[in-house]
Amino acid sequence: MTYDEAYRRAVDLIEPHMRLTGRTAGDRGRRDADLREGIGYLDAALRLAPDNWTAWWVRGKAQQALEHHEAAYESLRRAYGINGGHVDVGREFVAECLETGRVAEGVRVAEALSIREPRNGGLLANLAVAYLINGRLDDANRAADAALRLDGADAITVSVKRRIEDVRAGRWPQPSRLADLSKRALSAPK
Repeated sequence: MTYDEAYRRAVDLIEPHMRLTGRTAGDRGRRDADLREGIGYLDAALRLAPDNWTAWWVRGKAQQALEHHEAAYESLRRAYGINGGHVDVGREFVAECLETGRVAEGVRVAEALSIREPRNGGLLANLAVAYLINGRLDDANRAADAALRLDGADAITVSVKRRIEDVRAGRWPQPSRLADLSKRALSAPK
């Protein structure tokens, strides 16, 4: 099998499960089987082209969807090492740094992305989240404010700003990883 054949088979299996949150409605067992099979094809492709950042990125996204965060971190770290200039690669790598407790690394990467793209409100909101998880509440507040100046109607940034204020006021616990900011984790104040 060639690299292109393996990569195409992997993407055909994984892509339907990568919409927005990385999950689609339907049979979770089928989804997980598709993702695992797709990762197998990506592994075959990467044996042929180990420096292909897109294959590493898709592999990391599939591992995220399976909630295999350590594996996703490693795949996205490889993709970032090859093509750290790609916003999507950096953003997803930051997410896995924050999910796996590598907060200082996540902050460094989020800062670098925001410096490179200062008019990207989404990256500034991600930086605010990284600072929040790092306990740097003043920096988190400034980054969220900057993101809101770019797009004051962005629901995610508004939610991040509210969470920063709640943590500062003691209404919510200090998050230690990204999952602490999920809707489930935020459903009831402490």
